[in-house]
Amino acid sequence: MSYEMLDTHYHHASLTTHNGGLNEVLVIGGGGREHALVWKLLQSPRVDKVYCAPGNAGISEIAECIDIKPDDIESLLDFVKYNWIDLTVVGPEVPLTDGVVDAL
Repeated sequence: MSYEMLDTHYHHASLTTHNGGLNEVLVIGGGGREHALVWKLLQSPRVDKVYCAPGNAGISEIAECIDIKPDDIESLLDFVKYNWIDLTVVGPEVPLTDGVVDAL
């Protein structure tokens, strides 16, 4: 990602956040680690909404679960773009080794 693209993204984020922070966060994964991450993120006054892909039954009680597999990088990227996600947190190692961070 170029610095110009980063600048555009952060400019957009600053225009869309009403509380001076992050509005929407995506957590990738569906285990206990991701549940803990979602739970902690929701405690922040800077976070309005947390999505989790794919999530699990416990996570669905506190966040919106999205039916996207952690290794489906193209669908994750589409979700992030379409929903103007401000921060993505990757829990499992597989998406990391598959290059999800490079794609985002």
